[in-house]
Amino acid sequence: MSPGGLASAVQRALVDPDALARWSDGDVRHAAAILVDTTLAAGTEAAVQETLAIGAVHPHPVIRRAVVELASRIAGTTPAARALLGWAAADPDDDVALPALHACRRHGIAEAEEELFDQLHRAPSALRGDPGPGADARRALAAETLARVAERDPGALRSSLVAAEALAPPEPDLDGMVRIEGGEVVLGLDEAPPAPLFDVDHVVPARAVAVPPFWIDAAPVTNRQFDAFLAAVAEHGHVWCHHDEAPERVHRRAPGPGDAPVTGVDWYDASAYAAWAGKQLPSDAQWERAARGEEGRRYPWGDRFDAARCISLESLTGAPLRSRAEVWERRAERDDELWRAAMDAAAAHDGGATPEGVRHMSGLVWEWTRSRFVDGADADPRYRALDARQLTGEWGAYVAIRGGSWGSAAEQLLPAYRAGRLLLARSREIGFRCVHEPL
Repeated sequence: MSPGGLASAVQRALVDPDALARWSDGDVRHAAAILVDTTLAAGTEAAVQETLAIGAVHPHPVIRRAVVELASRIAGTTPAARALLGWAAADPDDDVALPALHACRRHGIAEAEEELFDQLHRAPSALRGDPGPGADARRALAAETLARVAERDPGALRSSLVAAEALAPPEPDLDGMVRIEGGEVVLGLDEAPPAPLFDVDHVVPARAVAVPPFWIDAAPVTNRQFDAFLAAVAEHGHVWCHHDEAPERVHRRAPGPGDAPVTGVDWYDASAYAAWAGKQLPSDAQWERAARGEEGRRYPWGDRFDAARCISLESLTGAPLRSRAEVWERRAERDDELWRAAMDAAAAHDGGATPEGVRHMSGLVWEWTRSRFVDGADADPRYRALDARQLTGEWGAYVAIRGGSWGSAAEQLLPAYRAGRLLLARSREIGFRCVHEPL
């Protein structure tokens, strides 16, 4: 079977939903094993051709990786398997691309992916509608392939580039953003303040961190802004989404007024929105630098807590909190009422603005960052096939959230305070804002 025959099989699979669906039901790992076993047992060119085609375009990375492993085993005698391996080296999922790259090196495959590119005029990620960012090695491989194709067929390359440009993230709109000057800043506190209600051990110790200049949204992203992103996804597909995002994901939010902060979004929703807007989620250090300023204020507005300057459980109920039990009692009795009151008040509230003009850094909603909770490094999840129950307790799947919310007690509103939530968590207390890092 030639690579050209494989291209024809790919095209047939794309227009035959049953060809992919039959390997998507039930336990996908079990389905992958059956797919490979039945192909080897059949031993026919037609069976191999169909399986390799499924591996080129299937939406689930577990199936694609299983086919890559099969192709690696038969690449020595099957030209189409060599073509599939070169093709899979540009896969947006590292769990698929890296085994394919290793197999390409082992079998001396350097240009096999050109065969399929010439036949289909599209990258593999475009066929699946899933072009998440890849590793440097894959980007370099794709760039080399495009350069070679451009020499023979400039028209095909121009068409691809025009399509890519139409969906490229825009230049970030700096209207509604505040510039934060860079420099060495002190994050955290030398000692934890008295905290009768909640554990604030995560505010210490203080440490000096170099933070380059950046721009940050003056307020959290609103429902209206998020709805514009949802409309773009409905029109163009998941082209801005994180490469670890589950294939069947549906982006959504909690109900609320258009000018209220978006809530009920998980980390993947927030990350995808930021990419669509040409921005990114803030790091731990950026978020705290914007909230506390160069001088290291305890709160966005100064060094003393003032319930009137923020939307919190204390300000909404009009009385100080004396015990942790009282926190839960107030919330249990009036949670829906308090949430609606917080959302209705958000747009007009001063939000404890910093001297630079950044609002709602204490209270209103917790905010997703791009930093892992356990060590502060940028989150780089690889959990695409897992659900929230399987991720519970997986340290790398917990992301830092900052700022406290409408349901928080005073000590949780310290900008130095860090909490951690599972990146698949959705809550009426969690929203986000974005940053832009100038080159």
